[in-house]
Amino acid sequence: MELFVTERGNKGLRFNNYTYRLIEVNKKSKRFRCTKKDCPASLLTDCDEQSIVKIGKPHNHEAPSTHAKEMQTARASIKRKAEDSLNERPSKLVCSVVSSFSTITSRDLDNLTRQVRQYRLKSRPKLPKTREEVLSVLRDYDSDFIMEIDESLQNCLITTVENLN
Repeated sequence: MELFVTERGNKGLRFNNYTYRLIEVNKKSKRFRCTKKDCPASLLTDCDEQSIVKIGKPHNHEAPSTHAKEMQTARASIKRKAEDSLNERPSKLVCSVVSSFSTITSRDLDNLTRQVRQYRLKSRPKLPKTREEVLSVLRDYDSDFIMEIDESLQNCLITTVENLN
């Protein structure tokens, strides 16, 4: 039995080469269900997730391959690292994560590098499209800048007190 964190930050569990997601927490136990949508398999653990109390219905599909499990683990850790270290190059970040995996191919490396860029794009604010949006962003920006905008919105002067001195 192995606990892990999913790509979305939820708890997951691996048991007998199958992956489960946490669906219910009681005072005495936690219920996990297979990550495949149509699979009825589930299991019950104690509150501390130290032992399996009960195994429910059997799986209606084959166990995922080693490659699929490694890719899932790699994606989850890459997503966390992409959000935490914004200055590290995507290819370097991917290489640091996948160095311990044995079944990841060069095509997988390209996909993971692309995913790092996508995760980072989601965390950044969208670029303003119009002049009014740019000026509203500048007005909302809380800093030591002095900003002067003329009434026609054609000219905008941005400086600091230090520059004026």
